[in-house]
Amino acid sequence: MAYATHNGWERRFGFNPVYDFLSPAALIFFQTHRVKFEYGGMDWKIQIWKGNYFLAGSGGEVGIYNKPPSRPVEHYDCVGDEDMLVMSMRMFKGEQLLFERAPERHWWMTGFALSDGIYFAKDLTMESTILFEEQGMLDAFLAAFDPICAAEGIAYTVDGLLVSFVW
Repeated sequence: MAYATHNGWERRFGFNPVYDFLSPAALIFFQTHRVKFEYGGMDWKIQIWKGNYFLAGSGGEVGIYNKPPSRPVEHYDCVGDEDMLVMSMRMFKGEQLLFERAPERHWWMTGFALSDGIYFAKDLTMESTILFEEQGMLDAFLAAFDPICAAEGIAYTVDGLLVSFVW
């Protein structure tokens, strides 16, 4: 299994939709959902991905980003250490567990199964958790996440400040 470190080179560049748009040129094919919400005077985005990442294998990502509302473009910064959240992830192909990431405070929880199989997003099931630190942020996230879940068939539960979802 491969995964991103806390301070990998990617963290310096933030994130915008152009990266996802260009990914097929690098033979990276995934499904993604962007959960955008306002909290604490900032625009936030928690984005989830799953699919085939060419040389990195099949896997998924959960990223946490924010930006000042005054920035008109859709370019988000990777959150600083003070805004990282505890996340976990498990990825399955059918009943087969491809990898598991234990709960860890992170800005970009990733996992990629380096295997001989090529699995596309429709073949993968991601189980993930995000532990929010404040009820207000959780509520803002859920207000944006719930309609996505209803439209896309993502199941989620909430236990205190912990959101668990299956996609």
